Amino acid sequence: MTRPKPNAEAINLTKQDLLRILTEDDSLRKLMQTLLQEALEAEMERTALPVLGHA
Repeated sequence: MTRPKPNAEAINLTKQDLLRILTEDDSLRKLMQTLLQEALEAEMERTALPVLGHA
């Protein structure tokens, strides 16, 4: 991924547009599901393990 150039034109999307783009494309939808699942599992491990005495 490259950084935008200072003179790059901004792209304005609504939340609905972004959600539609991410859910209509199967590969992007699967990628988002995987990323969210990994983030949720990491957060659960970070918060639950110390409480359970496994840290």
